[in-house]
Amino acid sequence: MRRGADQQEAAEGPAALAELPSYVDELSAALERAGAWRELARRRRCGVLVATFAAAPRPARALLLHLRDFDDITSKSLALILDDMDQPEAASIVKRYIY
Repeated sequence: MRRGADQQEAAEGPAALAELPSYVDELSAALERAGAWRELARRRRCGVLVATFAAAPRPARALLLHLRDFDDITSKSLALILDDMDQPEAASIVKRYIY
């Protein structure tokens, strides 16, 4: 696992997931299709909230909004984590908005 991807955002400075409104629906659909949102929650230390997210109509969207509001992750770091999770479709969605 690329630990740098999880820790890199602190050095980047910009607002956490600033681009999220542009891609939240598309990304959440991809994460739900792949069943990858639970792993993303675990990697972002939100594993204890999985049941809460799972109860939402759109669990991946609930997770992403939680990350935007309560985590300092950036879109760039999110894309790196998704790559590390072997989720190229999800990572490419994020990358379209940051590169």
